[in-house]
Amino acid sequence: MKVAIIQIDSRADKASNIKKALVLSEEAFSQGADFVLLPEFFSFRGPIKNLAYMGGIAEPVNGPTVRAFSVLAQRFRKHLLLGTIYERATTGRKAYNTSILISPDGKVAASYRKQNLFHMRLLGQETREGKVFKAGHKLTVVPVGEFHVGIVVCFDLRFPDIFERCAKRGANLFVVPSSFAYVTGQAHWEVLLRARAIETFSYVVAPNQIGKNAEGVRCWGHSMVIDPWGKILVQASADQEEIVYADIEIAKVRKYRRLFPGYKK
Repeated sequence: MKVAIIQIDSRADKASNIKKALVLSEEAFSQGADFVLLPEFFSFRGPIKNLAYMGGIAEPVNGPTVRAFSVLAQRFRKHLLLGTIYERATTGRKAYNTSILISPDGKVAASYRKQNLFHMRLLGQETREGKVFKAGHKLTVVPVGEFHVGIVVCFDLRFPDIFERCAKRGANLFVVPSSFAYVTGQAHWEVLLRARAIETFSYVVAPNQIGKNAEGVRCWGHSMVIDPWGKILVQASADQEEIVYADIEIAKVRKYRRLFPGYKK
């Protein structure tokens, strides 16, 4: 299966972000990708304060953003991961930070609400996603071709128990749409992604943002695909919008898991 990671610099103009993501997704499909993935906050990366319901930022899962990408996925008959959207909650004034998987028939195959909300104090700045988002509580594992995909989002990467529990449900390919910060990314992004791959003998596909968000927090980029042995198959740059591709095979998952007969999930 050929996967394509779209690395972008999303800003506060939702319409512009979506237009760019549609163009890049179409390009990736045209280059033969079977599974295209966008990063966290691909549609909107504005100020995180009381914005969940302003200016049409938050939507239901069947809202206009998902419908636009559903048309594209159905046209190419391929899978498409919308990193995360602001999903309108049924109660309260917060939203969910929700990843959406669209199937080749254009329908929503699965969704995952980010469980671990980012909270960081660094260099006099504080980012606290809990001000805007509600945490999800359910795991998501869904078939995509020969693989079973576990969906996690950005800060979830620091919580290996989510990966372990998904692996017990059959996950052998993890997708990690992210907006991972530059400072922590330098130190932790690669090592955490490789660790999660090695621990579960699974592929890890991680599309990340570049540039600065509305609070001035710079993102690390370096989107990557890692194989079940922990090898980096492809890695994007630190500061360029681009598409990177990798071929992944279920046979490699089986090969490495057979090497360790005691490994059981």
